[in-house]
Amino acid sequence: MAATMPPTPANNNGPKVQIVEKVGEDKSYNYSFTYEKATLYEFKFNRAPVPDPIDPCFRCNRRVQPKDQLLVTDVLFHKQCFRCRICGLPLTQQTFHRNTDNGSSDKEVYCRTHIGKNIGQIQRGEVPAMGAEGPSVDGKNTLYR
Repeated sequence: MAATMPPTPANNNGPKVQIVEKVGEDKSYNYSFTYEKATLYEFKFNRAPVPDPIDPCFRCNRRVQPKDQLLVTDVLFHKQCFRCRICGLPLTQQTFHRNTDNGSSDKEVYCRTHIGKNIGQIQRGEVPAMGAEGPSVDGKNTLYR
């Protein structure tokens, strides 16, 4: 199964956004988010089909070594996997949000812009593709306060 959002038309003055999700027959999951305005920003992650039996990362299902662990409300992440589920914006323990509306048990983490949103809303243009914190203007995608 694959869900793809086509890039925005070339005559559109707004940013070009493409989102691709694929679930393999082995239950692996691949996600790609591409955002192009003045510079290209790309976020991808791949989830292994089966979680590692020892200390699996919630995002990628691979083992997290103790020096790379980030434990957030009983959910374990690699430091580099602790990003907005939608746009890939790097998060901190002070800037992440969880979707707990309507009793949701969603353990994913989101930026301020994408909390409670879904990919379909971005595809329809109802929600900005990049978080308000956005990629850095210098194009280095380093940090976000």
